[in-house]
Amino acid sequence: LILAEEGVGRTQIRGQAVKELRPGESTFSPAGATHWHGSAPTGSAKLYQISRGQTTWLEEVRDEDYKRPAGR
Repeated sequence: LILAEEGVGRTQIRGQAVKELRPGESTFSPAGATHWHGSAPTGSAKLYQISRGQTTWLEEVRDEDYKRPAGR
């Protein structure tokens, strides 16, 4: 579960569109889904991640994925 508190955040489940998160919004990534999250390229964000079980860190997010317009 990812919760946005300040700024504009972004997240993406591999193979799906980039989603923007604004304060008060949340999103869910199911167990086993590869995803990334962070601030939007234009500023900063305060996001909280709540997870159960073990987290496996993978490769860095590529600039072309991070900067892709939301919804794509």
